[in-house]
Amino acid sequence: MAIIDTLPLPADAESSATLSDSGFDYAVVDPDGSGFVDFLRSVSRGFLGEEPSDDEVESARRALRSRRLVGVFDPAGAEPASPVATVDSWPAELTVSPGRIAPLYSISAVTVAPTHRRRGIARAMLTGELRTAVSAGYAIAGLTVTEATIYGRWGFSPAAWASDVVVDTRRARWTGPVAPGRLDFVPRESLPERLAAVHERIRTRRPGSVAGWEGRWRGMAGLTPDAKDGKKVRAVAYRDLDGVERGILVYTIGEDPGDDYTAHELSIRALFADGDEAYAALWRYAIEHDLVARVTASLQSVVPPVQWMVSDRRAVTATLTDHHWLRILDVAGADLAPLRRNARSRARRARPARFRRRFVGRAHR
Repeated sequence: MAIIDTLPLPADAESSATLSDSGFDYAVVDPDGSGFVDFLRSVSRGFLGEEPSDDEVESARRALRSRRLVGVFDPAGAEPASPVATVDSWPAELTVSPGRIAPLYSISAVTVAPTHRRRGIARAMLTGELRTAVSAGYAIAGLTVTEATIYGRWGFSPAAWASDVVVDTRRARWTGPVAPGRLDFVPRESLPERLAAVHERIRTRRPGSVAGWEGRWRGMAGLTPDAKDGKKVRAVAYRDLDGVERGILVYTIGEDPGDDYTAHELSIRALFADGDEAYAALWRYAIEHDLVARVTASLQSVVPPVQWMVSDRRAVTATLTDHHWLRILDVAGADLAPLRRNARSRARRARPARFRRRFVGRAHR
């Protein structure tokens, strides 16, 4: 199935009518228009962020220009131009098994203002997004979640898991492979291109992976205006014996909480490795870094190999977390043969038959 651009898709007519009956307007927001600033402020407020500066607005506009932005507006409110609910979407690719890619309707920036809760806004907005996805021919919709108990009512369920890793470096003597290549510091300004290159090579081999985008790489590199610790970002790249860049590690080092200057925390912002060699080289670098007592990393493998690369396996703690939630809109069209049994089991728990009759069917009227 070809990927269909979500940008020109209109706001769902049925959700528009439902929200209009409750006194709300439901509309697509032009990222190049004046309404974008109000949209971004509402998103920031929804995720407990600060008011965006002018530089942050322009950076976000650049990052979101290719996305379909939708807002719910209250004409009777004190700020009728500011949406009381937001969502955005964009076309993506999902790796369902090594070498097998499926189109994905990605959803993000889902917020509802606390002043407008329990008025049916989220229900209308999310079901509108799913109807839009179906009408555009998508068989799968996906999102990541802040509050995990919300999205099951729309048929979403965890499909790709990850682990948050903490390494006590004072117990973790390296016993893993010694990579034959070399490590070098690389400038922050080069990271978006470097991260994109390595990630693009590895994502098609890792089920649950999706394609990246420039805004994500710039955020990891600390190059966006809202990056409070951007100047602390450092990075090293691993090159194999043929001189090919196979891995990239992006990290920051925090303040030492003690008074002996040897217990800093190294926080990994990104660790992408194309092969076992690069993986071992980058983790060894982090664990053996001078004056560091603790290494942390999120979005690692469910069972991270690094725990078998140190002398004391208990020095590595991996906490499992749900990362990517999927909604199967069309089981046959999704072509998820390796995952179909689990998908059907999850979908039954989420009562998809009722959902499909109520929402998906209406999308084709």
